[in-house]
Amino acid sequence: MKKTIKVLLAILIVFSLFGCGKKPDISGEYRLVKIDAGDSSATEEDIKSLQDLGMEVTLSVSKDGTAKLDVFGEVVDLTYDLEKMTLSDGTNTYTFEYDKSQFRLTDASGTMYFVPAQ
Repeated sequence: MKKTIKVLLAILIVFSLFGCGKKPDISGEYRLVKIDAGDSSATEEDIKSLQDLGMEVTLSVSKDGTAKLDVFGEVVDLTYDLEKMTLSDGTNTYTFEYDKSQFRLTDASGTMYFVPAQ
């Protein structure tokens, strides 16, 4: 009996840790805060200066597998794949990492860091 309870508790812990395979909800509005791209990097201060001039870079992610990257008013339509953790514009594919505080979009030239828009 004790062994059965231990097994059931272990299974319960595994499911609670891994969410039963549930995919994260990455939908939301994000704003660019930093770019790491070697010589073309932009610090948080640089990005803030651009925002003060009305030049914004935002990422809008929908629940339906689509997203929009708005770079100073020029919008790029994207699709994403949660299994592969990729975003694509049909020509280029970018990998991404996500946690509730930050969305990181990476390609061969570097990484863009986004935070939830407020």
